[in-house]
Amino acid sequence: LGEGARVANELPANCHDVNLDDSEWPLLNLSQISEYKNYCIRIPVNITLNQVPRYTVLRALFLGSATFYWDGKYIADKGQPGFDLNSEQVGPIEMSVPLSQHELSQGQHLLSIELSTYSHLEDMHAIYYGMFLTSNNGRQAINFQQKIIPLMLAGAMFLLAVFFALVYFLYEKRPAFIIFGCLCFFSGSLIGLEVIKYFWNYPWDFHILRLRIIILNVLLTAMTLIAYYLFYYQVKRKVIWVGASLFSFIAL
Repeated sequence: LGEGARVANELPANCHDVNLDDSEWPLLNLSQISEYKNYCIRIPVNITLNQVPRYTVLRALFLGSATFYWDGKYIADKGQPGFDLNSEQVGPIEMSVPLSQHELSQGQHLLSIELSTYSHLEDMHAIYYGMFLTSNNGRQAINFQQKIIPLMLAGAMFLLAVFFALVYFLYEKRPAFIIFGCLCFFSGSLIGLEVIKYFWNYPWDFHILRLRIIILNVLLTAMTLIAYYLFYYQVKRKVIWVGASLFSFIAL
């Protein structure tokens, strides 16, 4: 969705009114939505099918708070949009709401969105990720495939971390063993941070913090990978410190 979207320069009180004349409003590419603003967005939706699939839902994924209206009727909230930081309430990063067969009848419809983006920690290159009409059953099947393999990999990494920690503490205190255990733990954590979005519809202002944690986890994974080979092959300490300093410089 989004083709033909129009946006008001000033947020009107009756953004969702189907009789509101928006013909003079400028067209908006939704990827141009930016931080620290509020919008009234009106998107024409043309349903060409005689009957859409059952369990069709409207999905919206972006870093902002919004209220959605379909043909002037309220359908969902994604937080609470406001005119400043104090009046805005942060909502989940993704909104999903089912639409009835009547609401998706053949013909022209209007999706109205009151949206604000004041609660950002910093400027982003893009805060809009997508808005779709999609089959809920199809999405669940795709998500199952996306979840199961990463979860198996993360579980294997955590089991290896526990195994090598036990080897180190109970049998032989070789630094390479505990470092490899840490490498497995950080690798499993990285996978978990990537797939958490499939299990937790977290608040959209948490997105930046999650990305920062991922960056830190990547650095720790890379450092333990290098350290494992240095200790496993018993490289001289001088080489270890030079390598650690060089890696830190490159990472920064």
